[in-house]
Amino acid sequence: MSRKSEDRKVAIFIGLVIVLHLLILISAREARSPALEMGEVVHLREVPEVASRSDLKVIIMGVDGITWDVILPMVDKGELPTIKRLMDEGAYGKLISQAPCLSPAIWTSIATGMKRDKHGIQDFIVKEKGSSKSNLISSNLRKEPALWNIISQWSEKRVGVVNWWATWPAEEVRGFVVSQRFAYRIKETVYPPELGGRLSLLSEETVDGMFHHIAPFQVDPHYRELPRSSSEYVDNYRLYFLKSYFREDANACSIGLSLYEELQPDLFAIYVKGTDIASHYFWKYLTTPSPEENLHLSTREQRRFGSIINSYYRWIDDIIGEFIRLMDDKTVLFVLSDHGFGLDTLDPKAIDLNLLLAKMGLLVHSSEEVDWSRVSPEEEYFFSDHRQIDWANTMVYDSSTPWDYKRRLYINLQGREPQGVVKPADYEKVLEEVTHRLQQLTTDSGKRLFKKVLNRLSEGGEGMDADLMVVFNNQVAVDDSLVMSSQPWACSNFIFSRGMSGEHYAREEGVIIVWGKGILKDYSIKQARIYDIAPTILYLLGLPSGRDMDGGVLTEIMELSLIRQHPVAYVSSYRTSSWTSDRKPVTSGVDEELKKRLKALGYIK
Repeated sequence: MSRKSEDRKVAIFIGLVIVLHLLILISAREARSPALEMGEVVHLREVPEVASRSDLKVIIMGVDGITWDVILPMVDKGELPTIKRLMDEGAYGKLISQAPCLSPAIWTSIATGMKRDKHGIQDFIVKEKGSSKSNLISSNLRKEPALWNIISQWSEKRVGVVNWWATWPAEEVRGFVVSQRFAYRIKETVYPPELGGRLSLLSEETVDGMFHHIAPFQVDPHYRELPRSSSEYVDNYRLYFLKSYFREDANACSIGLSLYEELQPDLFAIYVKGTDIASHYFWKYLTTPSPEENLHLSTREQRRFGSIINSYYRWIDDIIGEFIRLMDDKTVLFVLSDHGFGLDTLDPKAIDLNLLLAKMGLLVHSSEEVDWSRVSPEEEYFFSDHRQIDWANTMVYDSSTPWDYKRRLYINLQGREPQGVVKPADYEKVLEEVTHRLQQLTTDSGKRLFKKVLNRLSEGGEGMDADLMVVFNNQVAVDDSLVMSSQPWACSNFIFSRGMSGEHYAREEGVIIVWGKGILKDYSIKQARIYDIAPTILYLLGLPSGRDMDGGVLTEIMELSLIRQHPVAYVSSYRTSSWTSDRKPVTSGVDEELKKRLKALGYIK
């Protein structure tokens, strides 16, 4: 046989190998191509039969505010063994979120696959129509069905939900719901109602022992007797507040583990909050990962707080490990966060704009004295103004959160506000006057207080819910002074230190880790959005995704055998007429207490 003939055969063989390799790559690409993922459209009445074809189960572990910036260094040092295992044996990456990073809105998007303007949960509170009053969000305000509603209605599968945002009042499901207000022992915190009698909270001694592993420096029970400006007061306050959230997390996980082990639902979702609180308060101390190393640090605060964030992450890692021990080999685990964290570089401030409006004569307080007996420990440190507004003498007020650099102001209009004083005939005149006066506010160093001032009648302000919107100039410092008609007025009268060092905007993307049957191993996810989670979980449980959902099935994280065995399918929508009705928020006797906790974080006004 000639040499040329041999070379030709080798070339043909190599060519066939290359062609075969290309065919495999094309096949893999087609398996995840948009054309294939369009899938068949299923009628709602067919969904129960379709859902029965999958024997997979799903656990969602929602952990507020955890970030890869903390996880990866700890994984490298061997401090998060459970998460490292999930990464080695599963898929992981960044979870694209949506600004502003407001937890109720994002976690509801995760549960519905919908953007916030569709599902209706946009903030921590909702303003009553025709009123200056705001109420906390409640589950009935959600305009779209969540995963637990869809699965309960359209399959024989069972669900379990613990401590998820916007789940009170607890909804009727095929399974159980322990709402985020379970610890308050009010009506409708649990479904089915008889389950409530079986749920027990951890003793204070148990919580104390657990929290000691998070923060070795313990809260002084008499700290409120200290001067509010003292460092000891501030240190104790921050730990007191963190501990209150840790208590809720510990109880949620204790109850969640017990119910999951006993009832083994097909979908189980649980949420914890404390990692977010720890990151808000203690981010600037995040330099070392262990208490042992912190013993050698020079500053008192660093020794006290330097290990808190890392310790909380370790606790979360342990909790995930406990759920894994209860899982069977047909369960897929999702670990998710709604956003990340980073150092607040905008010279963090809290701005009480109502104090400025009072100085300008546009707002009046009913008393110059503060009744401190009405102020909770959660509220008293961060914001100095706790006076009530005298509505009969007030023309305009700010209803925004104290940390928000973009503010929404309202004219106290007759016929719209409960105690309105501005006549409708004077509305435009007052609006223009207030707009002009706010635009003119300047510091003695020549900096404008607001970058932008818009009203709903001005160009760019059309369609605003509020009457005015102002954007604060973050270059204005606490030690600046405003130029007033009489004499300069110190900005420290209405701008305060927030007492926080970590912020969402510094790292808006969250975390996604998926592990279990049918999931690729050691796979770095290219792109995942909060809206993709619900369609993906429905797919794994055998249910079609909704065409009206804003996300899609994350087939890139799945083994080809799973996709070929269960092609992606869709229904036009899971929404029925009952989800589109106009509803009022449900209120409870603990709303004011909950509002105080949100005020302390600067989440609401």
